[in-house]
Amino acid sequence: MSTCCCPDINGIENLVLLDTCSGNVDGYCFLLFEKNKKFPEIVAKIARTTPGKKIYNTEFENLQILENTGLNSPVQTVPKPLGKWEVDDVLITFQDALQGPLMKNVPGKIIFSSSNVLRNLSSVTKWLNTFQSNFGILQKKMTETFYKNTVLKSIYTFLNRYLISEADMKFLINRFEKKSSLQGQTIPFVVRHGDFCTANIIMQIDSIGVIDWEFALRPYFPLFDLFYFLSSVRYPFHGYQSESNHFDSFISVFWGRNYFNESVRMIIRETCETLGIPENIVHDFFLLSLIDVANMKYQRLEESNCVYWEIDSETIISEHEKIKRWEKLTGVEMDAPFARIRKGVFENIRFVVNKGFPDLF
Repeated sequence: MSTCCCPDINGIENLVLLDTCSGNVDGYCFLLFEKNKKFPEIVAKIARTTPGKKIYNTEFENLQILENTGLNSPVQTVPKPLGKWEVDDVLITFQDALQGPLMKNVPGKIIFSSSNVLRNLSSVTKWLNTFQSNFGILQKKMTETFYKNTVLKSIYTFLNRYLISEADMKFLINRFEKKSSLQGQTIPFVVRHGDFCTANIIMQIDSIGVIDWEFALRPYFPLFDLFYFLSSVRYPFHGYQSESNHFDSFISVFWGRNYFNESVRMIIRETCETLGIPENIVHDFFLLSLIDVANMKYQRLEESNCVYWEIDSETIISEHEKIKRWEKLTGVEMDAPFARIRKGVFENIRFVVNKGFPDLF
C-alpha cells in the first residue's frame, strides 16, 4: 500500500492507492480509495507508450465533451475529468469514479432473473437512447459512393485480415456486394461508445453509469452498442460468478428461446422503433457489428505490436499472407465480447454463416 499524491485536486491527500486495477500494453489503471470506503473516489490512468497516450488522451477529451451534455443531470452517469499532465514522458490522467458495482460483478441470475431482466435491460437502453439523442441522430442516404466507402470498406478490411472459408467469402460478398438491402436506404447514424459492455457499466440506484470512453465519439451505424452490450451479459449463468464464456453467451442470447431472449427481442424492437429502423435491414446491422468489432480487435493488435498493413479495398490478400501476419501478432484476446478468435478465424461470423441469422424480432 502506498500513499498517492498529486497537485491541484482537492482532498487527494486523504486517498490511498490500494492496488492496480489493470495493466496492459496501453498503460495502467489505478483505483484510488478513501479509507474504509467500498468504492473508489478517483481513477488514475498512466501511459508511457504512444498508443497508450493516444487512447487516454482520447478518453480525457471525450469526458470533457460529455460534461456539456445532459448525461450528468439529474444523476451523474459518466465520470468527470479532473486533471491531465505529462511528466518525464509519462501521461497521467485523473477522473472521478462513479459509485456502484460493475454490472459484470453482479450475479447475472439476480439482475437478469425473470422478475428483473426487463427492468435492467430497459435501464440500459434508456441510457443509450439518452446518450445518442444528446449528440443528435444524423440521417444519411446510402448512395453508391457512401456505401462503398463505409460498408464495403469494412467488409474488405475484414476479408483482408481474417482467415475465411469459401462459404464465409460467398456469404459476405452475396450479402453486401451482390444483394445489398442497405444501399439506397436512409440510415440513422448515431454516436457510439465503442466498448459498451457489462465491464464498463456501473449499477446505480436510479440509472446506470458508463466508464471507459476510449473510442472517438463519432456517428456510426445504429445498434452497434446495443448488440455489443447484449453479447457481454454472458448468459446463461454458470460457474463461479454464474457466467458462461462470451462465445456461448453470443449463441444463447441471440438464438435462444426463453424469457431472457424474449426480453432481448423486445428491447431490440423498441430501439428500432425509436430510431426508425426497418425490420428488413436489422440483420445487416447485426452482421456489420460483428465485422466492425473484429476489425477493431485487429487494429488494437496492430497498434500494440507496432505493425500496420495497408488495406486494398479492391483485392483480397492470400490466406498464406494473412497467416504470416497473424504469426506476428501477439496478445490475441481469445474470448472477448463479440469476438472469439481462434488461429486467425473469427468464429462468430462462421457461426452465422453455418447457422443462419437469429430471430431478432
